[in-house]
Amino acid sequence: MLMRLLTLCLPFLLFVAGCPQLTSDDFELVDPAGNGGVGGGNPDASAGSGGVGGSAGSAGTSGSSGSGNDAGTDAAACTECGAEDCCDGQCVNRESSTRHCGVCGNGCPGTTCSGGSCTSTCAQGFLDCDQNIVNGCEVNAAMDPMHCGNCDIACPQDSTCVGGACMCPEGALDCDGEPTNGCEISSDSDPLNCGGCGRSCGPNQVCQGGLCSCADGYADCDSTMDNGCEADLSAPATCGSCANDCGVHATCAGTSCGCQAGYQDCDGSPGCELELSDALHCGNCTTQCTGGMVCDGTSCAASCSSGTLCDQSCVDTLTSSAHCGGCNQAVGANQHCEAGTPTCDSGFADCNGQPGDGCEINTTNDAGHCGGCTTTCKPGAQCTGSSCGCAPSTPKDCGSECRECCGASDCSDGDPCTDNVCNGQGQCDFSAGCGSGTLCCSGNGCFECCDNSQCGSGQTCSGGQCVNGCTSPQVLCGGSCVNTQTDPNNCGGCGVACGNGRSCTSGQCTPRWVTIAAAPGAFVARTNPAYTAINGNQVFIWGGSSGQTALRTGAIYDVSTNTWTSVAQDSHTPSAREGARARGS
Repeated sequence: MLMRLLTLCLPFLLFVAGCPQLTSDDFELVDPAGNGGVGGGNPDASAGSGGVGGSAGSAGTSGSSGSGNDAGTDAAACTECGAEDCCDGQCVNRESSTRHCGVCGNGCPGTTCSGGSCTSTCAQGFLDCDQNIVNGCEVNAAMDPMHCGNCDIACPQDSTCVGGACMCPEGALDCDGEPTNGCEISSDSDPLNCGGCGRSCGPNQVCQGGLCSCADGYADCDSTMDNGCEADLSAPATCGSCANDCGVHATCAGTSCGCQAGYQDCDGSPGCELELSDALHCGNCTTQCTGGMVCDGTSCAASCSSGTLCDQSCVDTLTSSAHCGGCNQAVGANQHCEAGTPTCDSGFADCNGQPGDGCEINTTNDAGHCGGCTTTCKPGAQCTGSSCGCAPSTPKDCGSECRECCGASDCSDGDPCTDNVCNGQGQCDFSAGCGSGTLCCSGNGCFECCDNSQCGSGQTCSGGQCVNGCTSPQVLCGGSCVNTQTDPNNCGGCGVACGNGRSCTSGQCTPRWVTIAAAPGAFVARTNPAYTAINGNQVFIWGGSSGQTALRTGAIYDVSTNTWTSVAQDSHTPSAREGARARGS
């Protein structure tokens, strides 16, 4: 029992100038100067300099503790309690108070208080999961990850329980609903679950910070989600940007357009529309061949030294796009001249058999002619890089077609409250069983919204409803409307948590913190140290941890003088450790 009492009282011994009277689990500290009792505070406080919960008590005598009914009271703060009682500087009804049931400081173990006695009925938010009446309703279902919202709901590995709902850490997701592997998906970087389960990125996209974005060298020029970032920024049609089309017979280098060998741009518009052998632009845009002269591709000459003469131009009919296989036989769209024959450019095909249409099909992205004229992608699939594959919006291959889901297992979202149904259209229904216009949220029930993403612009999801703003005196904290005057997790402001054993009244955590002398410089604040009472009014502390580091330092705190003494290190002092036990001699 002594070690248990020391465990409960140590945080206060480290911070409050008073002598411990270890009379029961509900202890009282008495000022040696005879100034009365000091109420207990946060049992989770870390050792080190700082303060602890507690408010000055009523006048008492030196070396004695106040009565159980008046432990830690502050008469000056309770002048207007009327028929209520004063406990820890607050007006309470000891007939029903779960923290002061019957007498001040008598807390009920997760149960209600009726007629000044703790009942066997669980208080709201608490559960009796072990069916042991002795320890009452031992589970706080709002924050216990092993009994989150209910006795039989255990949160997946690595997740936490917040407000009775299992929550993965920021940037992590549980997409397979399997508790053993926890929150297995990184929503910040997984392209198949980017920002949410099943939210696949498209081709040539990467997932960064939970958002799909184009990989280096690619752009989304058609604003179509399924084909991702379809534009190659090194291609002449999208040279460096969606708006920069270099035109026919052009090349691309970075963001600059150029001309293919044997071609030139003489009209200033995109594209290299003329061959260098054009007699009116011989070798350059300004030289014209007149007087029966012909152009050999670089300058005017009396006759062709090589090639075929076509309209004063000496051309190679094996490669010329304007004279392919013979004079004035131009190639069609998306074609070039190869061995004197019009030939489709890479990635294009002539599927209608009409020579005048050139090669009209882009086989790299046409789902009806994917990689060739006769290959058709199945329904729900798309053509990317001349290959058929399921689209991000229909990622599951169900054999005859691609769909969002082939069965219920494809719809697992880790939410124990949803039915995870794959409907007849191959789409996941995560709200089966909920009424129209509501969603099933994290096992808590059906609500209008689960988070802000289900609400309209400028709205917030608070208490399962989309609201335009919080109604006074509530304010918005972490996506929920809370009353900072009474909320122990947001006391006086968002994120200001009072900690276990303390409440929030009028925007201030109670019992109040009491400041003590600073510890020696080498003795940093710590958790889980070894400790024991020594010499009647001193506490010895050793080790513990600061962040992730185990400590090999110690100190002695004298409660009566409010002073610290460092413990010197030598060959006999213990090694660094945390969570160890100590016992006084």
